[in-house]
Amino acid sequence: QLIKDSALYGFADFFFKILAFFTFPIFAHLLSVNDFGVMSFAAVIAGFVGMFMSLGLNNAIQRFYFDVSIPPEQRPALVSTGFIILTIWSGVLTLLFVLVAYIFKDYILLQYQLPFSYMAVALLTNIPMLLLTYSNDIIRLHFKPVNFLILAFCRNMAGILLAIILMKYYHMGLWGYFVANFVAALAFIPLGIFLTKQDLKLVFDKKIGGIIARFGYPFIFAGLAYWLFGSMDRWMLAEWSNMEQAGLYSIAFKFGSIVLFINSAFGQAWSPIAIKIMHDEPDNYRLFFSKLFTYWFAILLIVGTASSFFAYEFLRFTTPESYWNAANISIWVVMGLVFSSTTQLTAIGISISKKTKYLTYIAWITAGINFLANLILIPWWGALGSAVATFITYIILSGGYLVISQRLHPLPLQKFKLGLLCCFLVISLTLSLYLNSFQWAWHIILIKCGWLCALAFLFLKFKIIDLPALRQVFTKSKNG
Repeated sequence: QLIKDSALYGFADFFFKILAFFTFPIFAHLLSVNDFGVMSFAAVIAGFVGMFMSLGLNNAIQRFYFDVSIPPEQRPALVSTGFIILTIWSGVLTLLFVLVAYIFKDYILLQYQLPFSYMAVALLTNIPMLLLTYSNDIIRLHFKPVNFLILAFCRNMAGILLAIILMKYYHMGLWGYFVANFVAALAFIPLGIFLTKQDLKLVFDKKIGGIIARFGYPFIFAGLAYWLFGSMDRWMLAEWSNMEQAGLYSIAFKFGSIVLFINSAFGQAWSPIAIKIMHDEPDNYRLFFSKLFTYWFAILLIVGTASSFFAYEFLRFTTPESYWNAANISIWVVMGLVFSSTTQLTAIGISISKKTKYLTYIAWITAGINFLANLILIPWWGALGSAVATFITYIILSGGYLVISQRLHPLPLQKFKLGLLCCFLVISLTLSLYLNSFQWAWHIILIKCGWLCALAFLFLKFKIIDLPALRQVFTKSKNG
């Protein structure tokens, strides 16, 4: 079920990521590296505001939808109350921050080359995007991945195609990009409401509102910490380096899109299924979670290695030379995202024990470490320094979650296999940096492909991926 739902949930996002990845050269010829820096800075500010707008309601709805304290007949009241709160709160908060942006518009334009109109549209886009995300989360709780696919596919396709049209044929530049994202998100709100109509009613329950608000608000502070160590690097690059370095850093993150895609697909399916497994298999779920953690880390490593290995080749053959310096930056970023994507399992014990305060504590600690690492490394290496800081931070984040999870709700971890995977990751990172230091030649591609094949062999050799066990699972699933 997890594999099936992950595939279905991820199909639309996969199509979008692939389309975005292969249309990146089009954007590269329409925008400068500096433009990418401005774009990423606007996304940082919009993300900051969006975090406060969400109120952690999505997390709360997922937590209580199947909870015994909420009878099935009250689920429409739960979903509708959350939707109403999210709509009103996001609208009020957006208007407030648009006013703040207007007051500081001259400073933002002078310091970050970001016009007020761009910033205002980026902030307004948060409202429909949050409502679409909320709708998608409800669809997941209904276990209707096809409906999820339809909504995600339509919104993503419309956004990227409209952006290309406005930028290429109407010469709107970055303004076209921001307008396209807003229009595409707003246009599909009615579809999101239609697909969740069985739970969306004109009902507001004050008691339920208090329950989900109390559960959800700590996620704001955890989210703030995530925003800090996920976005402060762009802000610090803009402040202490220049927008070109911020642009290179943003471009490097493009190569993490595949890792982010499979993490998103897995996460969409994993959250509701994990809760169901705990209730259906109370004696076996810990062992299942442990084995899944090893498999998941192995998948992330092979995908991350492939993505970072061939970043230079992709940039070399598809973009202007000014973009090529993003290749080595992407190696650190992608491997950092590999560790970041493991948090769905390293933090599982914290979620199960309902001690969500630890998510906030650890996130804030790592945010402080990320700030110090950027403070030290950016003056030396610019965007590359930020990438190294990101890599270090995500290791500490996932490791911190794992330590606390093992104290609160321990799993029988496969420590030897996990240690091997960490060693393989270090080898992949080092080899990629080493090969990129040479003048490019075709035989370098062969060496990179050779290491990918060697990784697959090592996974089988040390039974990190246990084919007999997987065949047994699939056989039982098929017979069942």
